[in-house]
Amino acid sequence: MSKSCFVWAAAFAPWIISAAEAAAPAWKPDRPVEIVINTAPGSGADKAGRVIQKILQERRLIEVPVNVTNRPGGGAPSPTTT
Repeated sequence: MSKSCFVWAAAFAPWIISAAEAAAPAWKPDRPVEIVINTAPGSGADKAGRVIQKILQERRLIEVPVNVTNRPGGGAPSPTTT
């Protein structure tokens, strides 16, 4: 990528991003949200999921309950599952 193209992209990125956000419909779940973690409880992914759950509930970013579910062994990429 040439330097002038990079400068142009960096200069106009905020406007392009804000226009895309304005065009996107608002997401409002109508039933509880479930965060599925494919590792055992206490792992790094589990802790990250619980932090996200806490932020969503404490800041009232969504108005439905958020549940974290651990399902160890489900770590295969989805194209390889049947």
